[in-house]
Amino acid sequence: MQHYSKDEIYAKIYNGTKFTSDTWKETSYIHLEDGTIVDNEGVAFDLRNAIEDDWIEWTVVSRHDTTLTSTEAVQALFEGKRVKGASWGSKYLEMIDGQIMLNDKPFNIMTDKEIDWVVVEESNNTNNTNNTNNTNNEIAELKAIVKELLAKSSKSQTDTTAEPKTTYNDIKKGKAKVPKNTTRAELLAEVYGSSTPRDIQAYFKAELENATSTRQIEKTVCEYIPYAWITRTTVGSIASGYDDMRRVIKGLKNESHREIALTLFAPPQSVYEVAQNKVIENKKEEIRHQNTFDLQATKQVIAKIGQAIRIDDIPVKGRQTKEREKAYHIYAYLTMVTARRQTEILKTLKIQKKNKVWNYCGILKDREDNKCIKAYSYDTDFEFLSDITEYLQDFIAEEINHKVESKIRLEQPKNEDDRRLELQNLFSTEREINSKFNGTFSGALKRITGMPMNASDWRDISAEIIYRNEVKDNDSYIDKRDFKAKVLGHKYDGKLSATEYYDGWEAV
Repeated sequence: MQHYSKDEIYAKIYNGTKFTSDTWKETSYIHLEDGTIVDNEGVAFDLRNAIEDDWIEWTVVSRHDTTLTSTEAVQALFEGKRVKGASWGSKYLEMIDGQIMLNDKPFNIMTDKEIDWVVVEESNNTNNTNNTNNTNNEIAELKAIVKELLAKSSKSQTDTTAEPKTTYNDIKKGKAKVPKNTTRAELLAEVYGSSTPRDIQAYFKAELENATSTRQIEKTVCEYIPYAWITRTTVGSIASGYDDMRRVIKGLKNESHREIALTLFAPPQSVYEVAQNKVIENKKEEIRHQNTFDLQATKQVIAKIGQAIRIDDIPVKGRQTKEREKAYHIYAYLTMVTARRQTEILKTLKIQKKNKVWNYCGILKDREDNKCIKAYSYDTDFEFLSDITEYLQDFIAEEINHKVESKIRLEQPKNEDDRRLELQNLFSTEREINSKFNGTFSGALKRITGMPMNASDWRDISAEIIYRNEVKDNDSYIDKRDFKAKVLGHKYDGKLSATEYYDGWEAV
């Protein structure tokens, strides 16, 4: 039995070999899945920092019982079988249209607490079996293509005139050379039908947008992961490939497709760290050249807008209604004094008092229900801020109602109530609110303040003003980024974070 070190198994893992350790149970192993090293349960495995340094190749273990691991159970489901937990009663799982279902509801077998699974019987879903076989055939074809690509990329290594064999460590350290007999453009054109990155990314986006099932998204991601690797010779260039495709995913309109694809299109840990370090270096270099704003002049603009809202003396411009112009002024004011995000101000933000402390609730980035943070603001009249926030959000709700009713009148659906509810939910999403209101409110923000800064700039500027007002002008002092992290609702650990990104404006 041959033993390998960590460095020696990298290349074999990326060629499909599974590895285990003498200290592990016989069914445990690590392998490559969608470009990431994972264990036999599909959980990401950090090989570089693993405590084990002695590895052997893993071979299929003959089972002496009828129970399956989660990974084996998934395979059985894709083969058209029904599966249930060893401790379950009559419930069972089956694959329908590429989705694992439990009693007609989607089920994530990989995160369930059950660890032992058993096959119930062959599924009666003939159509599903056919679909599954087709999907498996497509994946098998994809694997063949990737294998052929890897073979072509390393073809020169078997040549009598070729350079000495390149190891994975050589590639990782940037010492490897791209084979001269096959160009990157030729390989890309063979696999994706085009050698132009822009075209390939457009194909990728279109396939994800048009996917009709989770399985189809998984298949599409699997097809395009090689794009990040084909003939790239350094971890840095691979990281750039991943970054390009993840940027495409982030631009998807379908939020569900976006989240699934981002989870799947994740680079290995070593690639991820290189990418992060590169971003950190670029951003730190960029923020050394900060923009500046006049602190006193900005405070005067804030005070003027706040006073106009308080006494309800807002000048109406052109063909605007008073209600709309008031909504624009309130949005501008809240953006300038609270440092909150646009969609929070327009939809989710609730300013509430609890135990004598004012809080901002409805914080979007944390993605937690009822998430609240301590409220910081240049204007500390939080009752007033709460009232005008409600006014603005009522205005947005009414605008959405108008858009829904206009759509209903245009479509004249058979079931108006169901279609109305569907449109209401659609138009109230974060993406739709950004789409429908971002342009008009952003334009109004610049017009009302008389300054060219956008909402993202104002988050930084507002946090800077609050810092100057509450900390630097007083005897007590804390680090500016630590304080701005509290204002913005970020965690700051000294590395590049959202807080560091929002430190590009300096008050003078």
